[in-house]
Amino acid sequence: MITSVQTVSEDKSVEILEALMKASRHIGFPVVDSKGKLSGIVTLSDLRNKVKPGDVGKKIGEIATREVEVAYPDETLDTALKRLASKQIGRLPVVDREDKTKLLGIITRSDIVNAYNKKVVEKFRNTT
Repeated sequence: MITSVQTVSEDKSVEILEALMKASRHIGFPVVDSKGKLSGIVTLSDLRNKVKPGDVGKKIGEIATREVEVAYPDETLDTALKRLASKQIGRLPVVDREDKTKLLGIITRSDIVNAYNKKVVEKFRNTT
């Protein structure tokens, strides 16, 4: 998982979200409330499906998905990958098991693929 997570505040405008997506080239972010607690997730799909032209004053919290699929730091990559695949999503916020609003990191499909590829390369090098 990546522990340095870029988040967006639920009280910011979707205009800021659009600019952030363009600048960062990320298409999804955990959404946090005023106390820094995880309150949702927002993706490019949310932006496309829930914002009409001219709605730039709309707040991120209004379009964010509130029922968030999460992962836990003690879960295996296989478990996380199955959750990503079954829900057809690209990222999982990693949270504390005791406090699901405490964001610890994020894991994406590409993180899992990269970890798998790294392991395969290491295994190959060790057998040659």
